[in-house]
Amino acid sequence: MASVGTTLAIPSLVDLTIGCVHSIISKIQTYHHTKELYKDHLEIHDIQAGQLVICLQFVRDATPSLTQDLNAHLLKTLSRLNRSLEATHATLDRGIDKEGNVRRLWYVTLGGSALKRDLDEVEKDQVLFQRAVQLAALYGGPRVAPYLTEDRLRGNSALARVQRLREAIQSRLNNDTKAPEMLLDRRDIPDGKRKRLPYSEAQLVMSGVSEFPTALIESRSQNTPDMKKIRDIALILGGTDVSMAMIRCRGFIPVPDTNRYELLFPLPQNPVRPRTLRELLLSPDNNAGVRFSLNSRVKLAQRLATAVLFIHTAKLVHKNIRPENIIILETASASAPDGSDGERALDIGDSFLMGFDFARKEDETSTRVGDNEWYRNIYRHPQRQGVHPEVDFNMLHDIYSLGVVLLEIALWRSFVLIEKDVYGGLKYAGNREACRFFDRNTGKLKNPYEIWELFIRRSETVVAPALGYKYRDTILMCLRCLDGGFGDPAELADQDGVLMGLAYIERVLMTLDEIAV
Repeated sequence: MASVGTTLAIPSLVDLTIGCVHSIISKIQTYHHTKELYKDHLEIHDIQAGQLVICLQFVRDATPSLTQDLNAHLLKTLSRLNRSLEATHATLDRGIDKEGNVRRLWYVTLGGSALKRDLDEVEKDQVLFQRAVQLAALYGGPRVAPYLTEDRLRGNSALARVQRLREAIQSRLNNDTKAPEMLLDRRDIPDGKRKRLPYSEAQLVMSGVSEFPTALIESRSQNTPDMKKIRDIALILGGTDVSMAMIRCRGFIPVPDTNRYELLFPLPQNPVRPRTLRELLLSPDNNAGVRFSLNSRVKLAQRLATAVLFIHTAKLVHKNIRPENIIILETASASAPDGSDGERALDIGDSFLMGFDFARKEDETSTRVGDNEWYRNIYRHPQRQGVHPEVDFNMLHDIYSLGVVLLEIALWRSFVLIEKDVYGGLKYAGNREACRFFDRNTGKLKNPYEIWELFIRRSETVVAPALGYKYRDTILMCLRCLDGGFGDPAELADQDGVLMGLAYIERVLMTLDEIAV
């Protein structure tokens, strides 16, 4: 349970933070009552006071029931949020004179930019705190259930989303017969022609009345007729949400006369064009330089790390994190600024982790089955490469794969090329990056540990100039995760995975979230 000091510190800090939120909202209203200049500027950064206060109240009430590690993490993120709120409050206060009017000259010359900076920091810290609250709600188990009241779930979308995932996890762990079956009828599959998503095993369902797909379908094999494993995977994926960087699963359906099942993922109603990260990395448009902004690439890394966190929180291991399984839903790009030559940094769009054909429950026995395909092995930890890997797959192996992909994002250069063979199928070929993985004399893939050392050297030498030191440090933490990158793995191997989850969120996600570009 929580230490006495932390248990006493959190409620009082929560009360201070709630008071600060209400005061900030009141002061922002003062700005809103002035000319449109102030109103338009501040509405962009308006704090979601109601939702934030609900999260704060949940933390205040649940603190005595949480573990020391969870409370320590909550206190850290809450303290950070409180500091940024107080800084914003002080800046807002400086812009109001004794009569309660906004100081126009101050706002135009200094205040507007200062407020934007402060409110941007609040927005970032709200995300960190909200993520810590979600982790506490997920790992708190039955002890926190009384504090996830219907009123709070209705009033806070983050808590509502995490409650749905909690229920899915518990239904799976308890073999709950009342849980949704997730088994679909053939009539539940949207009508339309299917086509393969480029550089992916997934299929898109085209409606026939639009150029945009309505759903994405992934196929998963299973060697036994028992549908419980596929049902559990679908149930947990059905508890996810866009904010978790995963597309919610609608259910599954058996493929007649095969040992395969199809998982159905409906796509957003807004017209979107799904692409894989591999397709973006291989685009000939990259020949003219990186098209995407630093902000957009950091956001891509943050969302991928967020997806891995929630996958592991749900006690799943993914086993196949690589660019082919990262789906991008493209959005419209920003207009080029007036007077420019037409070149512009594009927005990558929202990214989602897919490719659950090899995923399994963390507590399932690993089959230790691998393969010799080099283009898959380079994303695997040295312990997991080859036909017969050395060890069972665990969550840290996913984090290693994440580090390799983060390196690829930093370089914005595909580690492999994909070409068509004489029969029209896809084959993977080496390029300038891939040549580093092969022995020049024999043409064979280098020793797995040599490839690991290559990734380490590349990260240490080329990442910082592209995306900065924090991004570089994040990659190195992931690549060294089984060698002390998060601390001693033995010390983090607690029964519920809380310490590993906290180490991951504190080190990887918080480092990525601190990147300022």
